[in-house]
Amino acid sequence: MIGRPGRGGRRRTLLTADQTKTLLDGHAPAAAQGGIVVANVFKRDYERLVGHKVALSSVYRLLAKAGWRKLAPRPSHPKKDPVAEAAFKKTSPRK
Repeated sequence: MIGRPGRGGRRRTLLTADQTKTLLDGHAPAAAQGGIVVANVFKRDYERLVGHKVALSSVYRLLAKAGWRKLAPRPSHPKKDPVAEAAFKKTSPRK
């Protein structure tokens, strides 16, 4: 056991490293211009390349591994009241 190398490597991937690079490079121009890469569109291209359906979590894992992340701000409710929110923060008990 001592000195024995570990298994390592990419054992359970659906795409090769070259296929992954091709897929990411296809969506990089839209992301570089400030556009949004929609996960469903990316998923469609991913499934077309793999040849079968994949879970959305696989798509997000691939995007996270590539260093891409969601940069859009979280939505806000149209009836949000900033004054009431600030008052709630002041009066709510802290844990």
